[in-house]
Amino acid sequence: MDARADLQGSPALALLDRAEGARNQGNMSAAGRYLERALNMEPDSSWVYRQLARLRLEEGDAHSAEGLALRALRLAPYNPGYQAELWELVATARERQGDKDGAREARKRAQELRRGTA
Repeated sequence: MDARADLQGSPALALLDRAEGARNQGNMSAAGRYLERALNMEPDSSWVYRQLARLRLEEGDAHSAEGLALRALRLAPYNPGYQAELWELVATARERQGDKDGAREARKRAQELRRGTA
C-alpha cells in the first residue's frame, strides 16, 4: 500500500511529503504537526494514521502509537501485507509498553496475514 494511491489528488499528500522531510531532518514536532493536519484533511486514511503511529513510536509514545496503528488497521483496505505491517507496528508498541502477551498476539496475527491464514 502506498500513500500516493491512497491519497491521490488530496492536498494531504503534500503534507505527508513535508512530514517525511521534517522527520528526516530530526524535527519530529514539525513532522507531527504536518501529519495531524493531513489527518484533519483525510480522517479516513489508514496511511496517515500509520505514519503518525510510526512517528509517535519514534518519539517514545508507545501508547499513542498503538492506538493510531489500531485505527489504521480498522481503516485499512484488504491488503494482507499492509495489514501485517500494521500488526507488527502494534506489536512493537505493545512490547515497549511491557505488554509481552499483547505483542506476541499481534505478531501472530501479522504472521497469519503473511501466510494467508488470517
